[in-house]
Amino acid sequence: MRKLILSSLVLLLVITFLSSCKKNKFRPKQTNFTVGTIYQAESDGLLTVHYKTNSFGPDLVQIYLDQNSEPTTLNTEIGDTGPFTIAVYNNDYWKVVQGSAPGTVKIEFTPFQ
Repeated sequence: MRKLILSSLVLLLVITFLSSCKKNKFRPKQTNFTVGTIYQAESDGLLTVHYKTNSFGPDLVQIYLDQNSEPTTLNTEIGDTGPFTIAVYNNDYWKVVQGSAPGTVKIEFTPFQ
């Protein structure tokens, strides 16, 4: 139930974000990102993190996002297998951190034109 509520809230945030953008055409998806590295968004866009694991426990994938060059605001924790998408604004800094549980993380950023 909690996952459904969180998914609904994320969908609402993404829809709100899309409707607030003056230009909502997507550019090609970027995929050359590394876990633990800090990135600065060069445009508004959508950050999608795919996490796949067979382990359960407190080790999560975390997304930090804010306007500081060393982002400290925890935006999202992903504890289950599956993708998670959040809105990122131009010039925001973000990083994806993986806990010690085994699993694969794939990071994608879809910028707007």
